[in-house]
Amino acid sequence: QEPQSTSARELKGRTPLHLAMVNAHRGASPSVVKFLLENCPREVINMSDESGYLPISLLAMIAKLGHDKPDALQNAGNCLDHYLDAKPAPTADFLSAVQSLPEWLRDKAVASRHLHTVLNDRIVQRFPT
Repeated sequence: QEPQSTSARELKGRTPLHLAMVNAHRGASPSVVKFLLENCPREVINMSDESGYLPISLLAMIAKLGHDKPDALQNAGNCLDHYLDAKPAPTADFLSAVQSLPEWLRDKAVASRHLHTVLNDRIVQRFPT
């Protein structure tokens, strides 16, 4: 059984995963994100906060703030890798969040196996006629 604290929400509806992703540039964040994803209920990865933001949406916002130190960039990239490895649901919100990533993270995202699968599945869906 997973600890309830991994899926608890604070006043803005953010889970610990949301909070870890908004701090993705920090040194401990990749380990924290990995721990949370390995120990939280599956649905946490797809939870939106009160403002409708997925954890990856918050990563996109913080990554645009200009954390240009190599360590910060590496940490954010590692957090993204862990998140995508957990295979979030391919919702419209998820795909919009991927599009909102800064280019350097978006390039990393599209190289992930999960996003390849999601995009390939979308491409092969029949177009309505």
